[in-house]
Amino acid sequence: MSISVFVFVIVAITVVLTLIAIGYFLLYTNVINKALVTRGRKHLHMIPPYKVVISLLIVLIIGAVVLGLIYLPIANRMTSAHDIEKNLREFQVVNDEWNVEVAMSDNIAAALAYDDELTDYTFAIYRSSNDTFRNYEYRYGGHTASVEQSVSVYKYDGTLVLLSMNALHIAKIERHDGESYEIDPNSPFVLVIPSGGFDVYDSDGDLIDLEQDWWYEMRQAD
Repeated sequence: MSISVFVFVIVAITVVLTLIAIGYFLLYTNVINKALVTRGRKHLHMIPPYKVVISLLIVLIIGAVVLGLIYLPIANRMTSAHDIEKNLREFQVVNDEWNVEVAMSDNIAAALAYDDELTDYTFAIYRSSNDTFRNYEYRYGGHTASVEQSVSVYKYDGTLVLLSMNALHIAKIERHDGESYEIDPNSPFVLVIPSGGFDVYDSDGDLIDLEQDWWYEMRQAD
């Protein structure tokens, strides 16, 4: 729940309680008027409106405190690709016109931002260590020669993150278990796949030997 949603809920509850108070006041007024007109008869005993208003205010305060204790600590959690992109643009001051690609799994996410001319870029790695509530946290990012010139691979908890501006014009990534991923050979990419061996191919289907590429890098994500 975001801050705006939290505020909306509080406002909605306030409106509902206000309507209840107004309705009660009108009912109370109606009963009092009838009592004044028909003296000597038994009439419905009602609680004074000010006591009802105080009770509703107490309910509102308790409700706001409970909702605040539950939701405010997690209001700024990053749980989606949209959250990751927003954080990247704000934290690394990414131009609004830049493209942003996001890939994620349950425990790690990565984002790659770049301009249309493919002359500048930045990337970021996020990790989620909370098993109950997914919450990605920024770990590191910026620029590396491997992302710019080749492929940068980060290993973390049974997952591989591949980031590249695709200077090698990779068209397909194929894992050794047979699963493959099609890539636009003329566009940067970010990919999150299960750990294990993989091969990369160009648009002609020829194998690209990353192990022989000076700029290729594989490292353990912290």
